[in-house]
Amino acid sequence: DDQSHFEDIIDYFCDIREPLQLLLFPEGTDFTENSKARSNEFAEKNGLPKYEYVLHPRTTGFTFVVERLREGKNLDAVHDITVAYPHNIPQTEKHLVLGDFPKEIHFHVHRYPVDALPVSREDLQLWCHRRWEEKEERLRAFY
Repeated sequence: DDQSHFEDIIDYFCDIREPLQLLLFPEGTDFTENSKARSNEFAEKNGLPKYEYVLHPRTTGFTFVVERLREGKNLDAVHDITVAYPHNIPQTEKHLVLGDFPKEIHFHVHRYPVDALPVSREDLQLWCHRRWEEKEERLRAFY
């Protein structure tokens, strides 16, 4: 269902030649103890390292979006953004509703032009996993 919906949206923006900014979260959910446990199970099942600071990305949606935007000639770059909270980390929307806002937020942004991205689906998946390895190391150093 998601794929069909995304196809329609992406194709629409490609057809009308309208620039598109799309936020995609390959990890798929908030970082909680429960989601971390699920991520570690995924890592074990797939022979991947367990992470402390990030969840493993699920690359199917990411590769689909990149491929579809490329086909429609509507992809300029992928911006990889890592977010760090040095004081309090809001775990869920509930924290924000209760006024537990972060006192400070740090962003690391890296722009990857479309020409710097791998072409094959397998290489693009590996590329995404490598970005998450970098995020893990970056956040480990930060904290």
